[in-house]
Amino acid sequence: MHKHDTPCSKPTAAFILHQLGITAYDCKNFEVALRFMSMACAQPEAPALCHRNHAEMLHRCGQLDKAEAAARLAIQRDCGCVDAWDTLGTILVDRGELTESRDCYETAVQIKPDFLPALNNLAVVLHNLGQMDESEACYRRALNLQPDKLEIQLNFANLLGELRRYREALEVAERVLGCCPKSNEMHRVALKFKRNLEQAASGRTKGRRILHVALKQRGNKTQPANIPTQARRSN
Repeated sequence: MHKHDTPCSKPTAAFILHQLGITAYDCKNFEVALRFMSMACAQPEAPALCHRNHAEMLHRCGQLDKAEAAARLAIQRDCGCVDAWDTLGTILVDRGELTESRDCYETAVQIKPDFLPALNNLAVVLHNLGQMDESEACYRRALNLQPDKLEIQLNFANLLGELRRYREALEVAERVLGCCPKSNEMHRVALKFKRNLEQAASGRTKGRRILHVALKQRGNKTQPANIPTQARRSN
């Protein structure tokens, strides 16, 4: 949610209602937040970002039909709004419409090539569609922009693991572990993922040697965790 990007340059009704909606959402008063945002979007001067934030709220509250409609309205207002394309893409992922979602993310990246959230999300969708080479290229572009983004690193490691490039996957997982406090959820997920890689590679002699080198400094136990398949927000 854009909390500091104001949808209007002056305190119009749309701007005031939009800010009230964000404040209510931050206070977890979702019903009131959606009411204010709906009122803001009903104003004739409401810009694309206002409709996009409304779509984001609706999506997070599980109202997919209304969220999709709001995101599409934001794009109608401004077809160059990269956040609206990214939000629509994420809504479509939850609807299982991966091909159309991919098109949305690609549009966002075409408009703004260094837009990190859409690059990461595009990489994930391409991975899920089986377009592995294209997915890897997107991950590398995203990591060139922000090498220390842990969610993107772990998603990339997941792709490398599926490609059986265990040495590279383990190196990435180790970097994530080295940057996360042990109490952090990402540390727990990365550790579980590393162990999954160990199991996958242990059937090959070469794999055992790789893991011996890569895992020799890590031996902590933790509870099981699922490997992330979609890091939706990278802000």
